[in-house]
Amino acid sequence: MTRGRYWAVLLPFAAISCPLAALCMYAGSVSAEATLVAWILFGLAFVCPATVRRVRGAGVPTWIAWTILLFVCFACCFSSMVPLVAMRGIELWTYAATVTSFFVWLACSVPLVAVCLLPDKMKV
Repeated sequence: MTRGRYWAVLLPFAAISCPLAALCMYAGSVSAEATLVAWILFGLAFVCPATVRRVRGAGVPTWIAWTILLFVCFACCFSSMVPLVAMRGIELWTYAATVTSFFVWLACSVPLVAVCLLPDKMKV
Protein backbone atom coordinates (compact mmCIF):
# COMPACT_ATOMS: atom_id res chain seq x y z
CA MET A 1 0.00 0.00 0.00
CA THR A 2 1.42 3.38 -0.96
CA ARG A 3 1.80 6.32 1.37
CA GLY A 4 -1.09 8.12 -0.34
CA ARG A 5 -3.40 5.19 0.32
CA TYR A 6 -2.39 5.16 3.99
CA TRP A 7 -3.45 8.79 4.36
CA ALA A 8 -6.62 8.19 2.34
CA VAL A 9 -7.65 5.57 4.91
CA LEU A 10 -6.13 7.15 8.02
CA LEU A 11 -7.55 10.66 7.77
CA PRO A 12 -11.25 9.75 7.45
CA PHE A 13 -10.83 7.17 10.22
CA ALA A 14 -9.21 9.78 12.49
CA ALA A 15 -11.81 12.39 11.59
CA ILE A 16 -14.60 10.04 12.66
CA SER A 17 -13.10 8.13 15.56
CA CYS A 18 -11.38 10.91 17.56
CA PRO A 19 -14.46 13.13 18.09
CA LEU A 20 -16.56 10.01 18.62
CA ALA A 21 -14.19 8.76 21.31
CA ALA A 22 -14.19 12.16 23.04
CA LEU A 23 -17.99 12.37 22.95
CA CYS A 24 -18.47 8.81 24.20
CA MET A 25 -15.99 9.22 27.04
CA TYR A 26 -17.61 12.49 28.07
CA ALA A 27 -20.99 10.76 28.08
CA GLY A 28 -19.59 7.82 30.06
CA SER A 29 -20.03 5.24 27.33
CA VAL A 30 -17.90 2.16 26.77
CA SER A 31 -17.76 2.98 23.07
CA ALA A 32 -14.63 5.07 23.60
CA GLU A 33 -12.70 1.98 24.63
CA ALA A 34 -13.99 0.22 21.53
CA THR A 35 -12.78 3.16 19.44
CA LEU A 36 -9.37 2.92 21.09
CA VAL A 37 -9.19 -0.79 20.26
CA ALA A 38 -10.22 0.00 16.69
CA TRP A 39 -7.38 2.52 16.44
CA ILE A 40 -4.88 -0.05 17.68
CA LEU A 41 -6.14 -2.70 15.25
CA PHE A 42 -6.02 -0.14 12.45
CA GLY A 43 -2.40 0.64 13.30
CA LEU A 44 -1.52 -3.04 13.37
CA ALA A 45 -3.27 -3.77 10.09
CA PHE A 46 -2.13 -0.83 7.96
CA VAL A 47 0.72 1.15 9.48
CA CYS A 48 2.90 -1.33 11.37
CA PRO A 49 3.57 -3.90 8.60
CA ALA A 50 5.10 -1.29 6.28
CA THR A 51 7.17 0.17 9.10
CA VAL A 52 8.35 -3.28 10.16
CA ARG A 53 9.44 -4.03 6.59
CA ARG A 54 11.39 -0.78 6.53
CA VAL A 55 13.02 -1.45 9.92
CA ARG A 56 13.84 -5.03 8.94
CA GLY A 57 15.66 -3.63 5.93
CA ALA A 58 17.95 -1.87 8.41
CA GLY A 59 18.85 -5.22 9.99
CA VAL A 60 16.63 -5.13 13.08
CA PRO A 61 14.94 -8.47 13.91
CA THR A 62 11.21 -8.54 13.17
CA TRP A 63 10.07 -9.31 16.72
CA ILE A 64 12.02 -6.34 18.10
CA ALA A 65 10.52 -4.04 15.48
CA TRP A 66 6.97 -5.24 16.26
CA THR A 67 7.54 -4.92 20.02
CA ILE A 68 8.78 -1.34 19.70
CA LEU A 69 5.93 -0.39 17.38
CA LEU A 70 3.33 -1.90 19.69
CA PHE A 71 4.75 -0.01 22.66
CA VAL A 72 4.73 3.24 20.68
CA CYS A 73 1.18 2.60 19.50
CA PHE A 74 -0.15 1.96 23.00
CA ALA A 75 1.83 4.83 24.51
CA CYS A 76 0.34 7.23 21.96
CA CYS A 77 -3.16 5.91 22.60
CA PHE A 78 -2.69 6.14 26.37
CA SER A 79 -1.34 9.68 26.28
CA SER A 80 -4.15 10.85 24.00
CA MET A 81 -6.80 9.31 26.27
CA VAL A 82 -5.53 10.85 29.55
CA PRO A 83 -7.51 14.13 29.24
CA LEU A 84 -10.62 12.18 28.30
CA VAL A 85 -10.21 9.86 31.27
CA ALA A 86 -9.83 12.88 33.55
CA MET A 87 -13.03 14.40 32.11
CA ARG A 88 -14.88 11.18 32.74
CA GLY A 89 -13.89 11.21 36.41
CA ILE A 90 -11.93 7.95 36.46
CA GLU A 91 -9.01 7.98 38.84
CA LEU A 92 -5.95 8.32 36.70
CA TRP A 93 -3.83 5.93 38.78
CA THR A 94 -6.39 3.15 38.18
CA TYR A 95 -6.26 3.76 34.45
CA ALA A 96 -2.44 3.91 34.52
CA ALA A 97 -2.25 0.64 36.48
CA THR A 98 -4.47 -1.09 33.93
CA VAL A 99 -2.39 0.18 31.01
CA THR A 100 0.87 -0.71 32.79
CA SER A 101 -0.30 -4.27 33.40
CA PHE A 102 -1.19 -4.50 29.72
CA PHE A 103 2.33 -3.30 28.79
CA VAL A 104 3.83 -6.01 31.01
CA TRP A 105 1.62 -8.64 29.36
CA LEU A 106 2.58 -7.30 25.95
CA ALA A 107 6.30 -7.32 26.75
CA CYS A 108 6.06 -10.96 27.78
CA SER A 109 3.81 -12.21 25.01
CA VAL A 110 5.10 -10.48 21.87
CA PRO A 111 8.54 -12.16 21.86
CA LEU A 112 6.92 -15.56 22.49
CA VAL A 113 4.46 -15.09 19.65
CA ALA A 114 7.24 -13.82 17.39
CA VAL A 115 9.37 -16.89 18.08
CA CYS A 116 6.41 -19.14 17.28
CA LEU A 117 5.83 -17.34 13.99
CA LEU A 118 9.46 -17.44 12.84
CA PRO A 119 10.20 -19.88 10.03
CA ASP A 120 12.02 -23.00 11.19
CA LYS A 121 15.20 -22.11 9.32
CA MET A 122 15.50 -18.86 11.34
CA LYS A 123 15.01 -20.42 14.78
CA VAL A 124 18.12 -20.85 16.89
